[in-house]
Amino acid sequence: MVRMRDGLRVILATAIVMLLGFSLGVENGWAQRGQVCDSCESCSKLLESNDARVELSGDIVHSGDGPCIVIKGDNAVVEGMERDIRSIAGEGTVGIRVEGTRALVRNVHLIGADVGMDVVGAAETTLFHVWVEALSVGVRVGDTSGFRLTRSVISGGTIGVSFGAQADGTCREATTMRSPASVILGNTIFGTQVGIAACDAAPVVRGNRIFKNGTGIRLNVPQVGERKEGAGATGPFDECICKPELSDVRSGSALFYSSGCHGCQVHEAWLPDLRKAGHDIRLRASGPENTAASREFDVFVDRCLPQLTDVVGVPGCVPNYSCLTTDVTHKVRQGEEGMMREVEINSPEQLGAFAEECKRVAERSYRTDGDCVIHQMQDNIVCNNTVRDIVAGSGQDRWAGVGNACGQVDGYRDVGAAGCEKPCGDAVVEPTMPPARERKDTPRPQNPAPAPAVAAPASVPSETVVAAPSAPAEAAPTVPTETAVSTDVSNAKAEAGPSVEKDNRLIYLGAAILVMLIVVALLLARRRPGN
Repeated sequence: MVRMRDGLRVILATAIVMLLGFSLGVENGWAQRGQVCDSCESCSKLLESNDARVELSGDIVHSGDGPCIVIKGDNAVVEGMERDIRSIAGEGTVGIRVEGTRALVRNVHLIGADVGMDVVGAAETTLFHVWVEALSVGVRVGDTSGFRLTRSVISGGTIGVSFGAQADGTCREATTMRSPASVILGNTIFGTQVGIAACDAAPVVRGNRIFKNGTGIRLNVPQVGERKEGAGATGPFDECICKPELSDVRSGSALFYSSGCHGCQVHEAWLPDLRKAGHDIRLRASGPENTAASREFDVFVDRCLPQLTDVVGVPGCVPNYSCLTTDVTHKVRQGEEGMMREVEINSPEQLGAFAEECKRVAERSYRTDGDCVIHQMQDNIVCNNTVRDIVAGSGQDRWAGVGNACGQVDGYRDVGAAGCEKPCGDAVVEPTMPPARERKDTPRPQNPAPAPAVAAPASVPSETVVAAPSAPAEAAPTVPTETAVSTDVSNAKAEAGPSVEKDNRLIYLGAAILVMLIVVALLLARRRPGN
């Protein structure tokens, strides 16, 4: 009898442990994947629903007219997996049109369409790490608020990013503000007639490289219209920094992504002393008891710092950190299974320095009132454009920039400078399109034993240096200039390690074993009714 009871206890305890392990795995994201699609029609159908999460399973050739993929549902996430959406009909075609609210589109290549991305009337859209080669307009934004374009590459066509511009990239007179609170952050824009045409918006433009266009940036001064009320109605505004939705987050906050793994626990143990020292670090709560809090964190990150979770599934992806004001992130994905470190954080001292720099830049660049953004233009390289680097309408003194590098300008100045604070360097760099990723089922964020650091491969990302024919012989400035960490790919370190990804079949097998153990336990209990 005693042995039977002990056996039952062991079986039941094992079942409980397996169930908890399965639950934790789901909470950490390794059993949650998006639906897959492989055509304009199948993707658009899935994206009619709210909260859809969709992955491209292969390249798509769009041979019809109009848009290929249409996002109608709210809160959609489109994971392009570095696949191509290639439009072959040309005039009148659109790669992706966003109509729903608060969509995230990332890691997709839009090639050959008349308009690569069409974001019209779709509030709070975030485009992250998209590659666009369009015939006319790379990204067209209109009649929307809270648009974000981050870490993307736009090339070719008439206009790289258009906020209400005419077909030739010029702005109409007396344009009304129709796309407030827009942000263009950390992008590369080249080979267009006008890189950015901000006609009916006053976007925050930070940390971009804009070169080899006709005109690099055209800034207009939109009039305030009836529908523009509240923050961002009359000037540049960044909702993620000026009005963050995540509780306990301020402009100078560093965000800490934890999945509860062993390595995360080590880093979490540093927080009490760092917070006592005055460092502002917002931790993602993990564990099944914190599902709502972790979900709130993840939704905010999808909107404001997608690179923080883009690495999920790569060995060693957690713990991870990012800063709202600098966009600098501890680990960012490089290719299929690699990561690059934009900053080293291997000790509480290094984390404290990272948080302090984040706070310092926030104090320099942002206020706490409704006119939150101090510098509309900050830390951009706008160089080697054939007509003008920056053309600004009257009134731009209100949003004078800081830390920018440019040459020929018309009506623009940085604080304390006739044009830009810094001159152009003698070279610009063109990126190379990243390769497609393979779908790996159930990525499980963990922190395995660290592998020896190795130099990042020269092909990640592959870059071509193009000489600037008329630029002074001076090295191009680093962007962002106000951070104490390096964002130079040549100095980055790639992480390698054994894959920790699990196949869905292992999950099903574990669940089946769990059910079998419970059934056996119940049968044994019924055979011993007297116990």
